[in-house]
Amino acid sequence: MLNDNLPIALYQQLVREFTAKIRNNAWPVGCMLPGEMQLCREYNVSRSTVRQAMDVLVRNGLVTRKQGRGTFVAMPKLEQNLVKFYSFSEEIKRMGYTPSSSIVSFRKLPADANMAARLSIEPNSEIFSLRRLRLADGKPFALETSYIPAALYPFMTEEMIREKGLYQTMRQNSSFQPDTAVETFQAILISKADAKLLNVDRPAPGLSVSRVTSSDGVIVEICESIVLGDRYQYTVCLLYTSDAA
Repeated sequence: MLNDNLPIALYQQLVREFTAKIRNNAWPVGCMLPGEMQLCREYNVSRSTVRQAMDVLVRNGLVTRKQGRGTFVAMPKLEQNLVKFYSFSEEIKRMGYTPSSSIVSFRKLPADANMAARLSIEPNSEIFSLRRLRLADGKPFALETSYIPAALYPFMTEEMIREKGLYQTMRQNSSFQPDTAVETFQAILISKADAKLLNVDRPAPGLSVSRVTSSDGVIVEICESIVLGDRYQYTVCLLYTSDAA
């Protein structure tokens, strides 16, 4: 229970109490929290104290408010450290989750002028267009669309990608093995069509991630991803240098 004599504000004590309930699975992921008035009675505190505590939990990503429905325990965020080349599947495994993918579409088509320029190939050259829904423990967290020069991987099939994944297919069957990637991020609101695939209500915050993947300087993939803002976060390690201001 809460203690007025502690040198910690009551709302901070509530944060500790509620966080422990979430960590201990007394309040499991997806469950709706008790209403404010019920918590006020249970802990003998004011409504403003409960709201302060809930605000902290929201900022910490532990709970999420759904207008007109209540407050729910949030799915823990998947964290990606941006210090080396990575694949989503490998990183999801490292975090202790089971990765999976659902192929939305896979087709071969001629590259338009814009995509040809981005891939450094001739216009109308054949490319593979691969759209996948990425999942962790069966829950969607990203929608990816990859564009790949078909001439570099003429053997590639949907079945191979479904069985091995994209990068493993590239590595095992071609000399053009992904080794470098440059990513650009932009905050967005997820579109209606993408929200339906990702199984989220609109408006939903997200990240647009554009990745250019290369093999010894040859561009092998352009990947445009929509990542759920409340399911995934990126961490960047910044190293101090002597010329830093």
